[in-house]
Amino acid sequence: MNKFFYLIIVIITTGLVMSCQKDETGYQVNFVEQEPGIDPYATRVIVNANYLRMDEGESSVQYLIYDRKQRIIHNVNTEDKTVMQIPAKTNELQPPFPLTHEIKDIGVMTDAPRINNTIPHHRQHLTNNEICMNVISVDGLLPQVVNGLVELQNTLADDSASTFYLLPADLHKPCEISRSIFSPVRHLRHGFPIKEWRADGYSRSLYDYKENIATPASLFVVPKEYFHFTAQQMRDGVVDVNKREIIESPAVPAPTP
Repeated sequence: MNKFFYLIIVIITTGLVMSCQKDETGYQVNFVEQEPGIDPYATRVIVNANYLRMDEGESSVQYLIYDRKQRIIHNVNTEDKTVMQIPAKTNELQPPFPLTHEIKDIGVMTDAPRINNTIPHHRQHLTNNEICMNVISVDGLLPQVVNGLVELQNTLADDSASTFYLLPADLHKPCEISRSIFSPVRHLRHGFPIKEWRADGYSRSLYDYKENIATPASLFVVPKEYFHFTAQQMRDGVVDVNKREIIESPAVPAPTP
């Protein structure tokens, strides 16, 4: 299991089931991702007007579905037959210290081939004078996919905010907390990122995309027969995945007069 899906599993929430879907036209992008200590892996993103799906290809054991209308993330695991969800929520969390964001314009990559008749552009995103991420993007490329990724990242960030102060203060690194909570979509504001990389060894590169393709409704179905539980239930320790049940909290007796 790669880090992306692991992070989704540890934060979760409610149990809705998508139904009555119809096939739509949409987009598919394919990335190669690299993380320290593991082999590169493929990530596929499929987006239409109502949903976003992220997986590792057609044979994925796990996949993520984002309902763009309901603003709910569904993480589906076909091995243990579970569905874990993250709904959008209001986030008014303020950073524990000032965060100053900057963009260093490295410039257009004149030696790179044009994509969508546009020359890729290289920028560095900094927080508190630290380089957080390098991004090579193409302005005007796949705006519908960019919008879907923005919605997904914002929903993840709002959920992460609810557990922010459970982390020790020494883990509140400017780049990390900006990326995960306080400025999660700044790398998507200048077009579609065809390559991005960080100092911690993570990178993601686009290797293929398709426009105006059929996106069958079956790709976005959340199995209703799977075991569903919520993020708060997981955080409260009331989820028993092995027994496939939610442990009821004991009733608190009324005070004796």
